[in-house]
Amino acid sequence: MRKYEAVFILDPRKVEGEGEAFSASIEENFKSMGGTVERVKCLERKTFARPIGRHTMGIYWDYVVSLPPDAIAKIKDQYRLNQTVLRLVFFNFEDGQDDTFFNPPENRAKLFQEDFFGDSFDHDDRPYRGYGGNDEN
Repeated sequence: MRKYEAVFILDPRKVEGEGEAFSASIEENFKSMGGTVERVKCLERKTFARPIGRHTMGIYWDYVVSLPPDAIAKIKDQYRLNQTVLRLVFFNFEDGQDDTFFNPPENRAKLFQEDFFGDSFDHDDRPYRGYGGNDEN
């Protein structure tokens, strides 16, 4: 058994709500393949940078599952022609690789704060654009 991260992008027009019922069927499919589901997270609706066909947005679902390696090809084949699934991708998962992303927002905000950010740069020490060092202007 190997640990994988699976990301499903669902068509928002084909599922109700955020796709909880469809997500439950995906979890059951993982279990029927002999896997265990360790984490399920809906990453909400997102607008695509580039459209997928005529679709401009989708609902992202992220799963961390332990599966036999041969189950990946079977799952991809099952959802290949499913019109509800716009994209499906599997990644090898290592423990701790996305802990910073799945922290609560108040903890995540601390990652981007730096003490004394900007204190080392003083605007008065640098000339403004267009200043040619000539005081006659």
